[in-house]
Amino acid sequence: MALLQQDAATPGVQIRDALSGALVRDIPFSSGHAGIGFSVIADLNANSARELALLSDTKGPAIAHQIEIRDSSTGELIHTLNFPAGQRVRSLFKLPDLNENDSHELVTLHPELHEFGVMDSQTGAELNSIETALTEPLFTGTQTSIGSGTRLAVLGRSDPDGQIRAEVYNSLTSAIVNTIAFDQSGVTVSFRAIPDINGNGSSELVRLRAQAGPPALVAEIRDGGTGELLNTIGF
Repeated sequence: MALLQQDAATPGVQIRDALSGALVRDIPFSSGHAGIGFSVIADLNANSARELALLSDTKGPAIAHQIEIRDSSTGELIHTLNFPAGQRVRSLFKLPDLNENDSHELVTLHPELHEFGVMDSQTGAELNSIETALTEPLFTGTQTSIGSGTRLAVLGRSDPDGQIRAEVYNSLTSAIVNTIAFDQSGVTVSFRAIPDINGNGSSELVRLRAQAGPPALVAEIRDGGTGELLNTIGF
């Protein structure tokens, strides 16, 4: 398993054996940057090892975000994807290959623009930008049974009613495929897609919310295609 070292003097990803916990290797990234998030993506340099993509920002007052891609077995820098100076970037997520070049796509949230950027991890080319009117957006990618292709699901609050809902977008065309309402209570902690559990070919969407309780945490699981409530799990 891979763990992001956010508080280290030099950001990096630590790889450990999931069974024993033994350290396999440390992969340091550029000093002078603070790690925000990372993702494990497909092999880009044909050595059969996956790559690590790290989103980071400079530690100083200037805003300069970048995605640094390194080989998970050697630590070798493969390439760096830079964002315009001053542009805030929050969160990093991967999607399956959309343009048939055998590499994952990287999705980043640009909160001030209410926009998600989709870029090719191999070339850095921007494939799409998806604008959302939702506030407090979180995001995840999910495969749905509505049409074909990879979907991007965004969770947030709609204006002016403040309803908590997910909007599911076509990752390449930006078209809204469907909208799914969630329970309006609690504070959103995280939002994820999980594999299909009811056999209709659609990934499920899970909103984890904190509440006064008990239980203090509740996972609300809905079908990513129909919005049907499948289960709630209290923690």
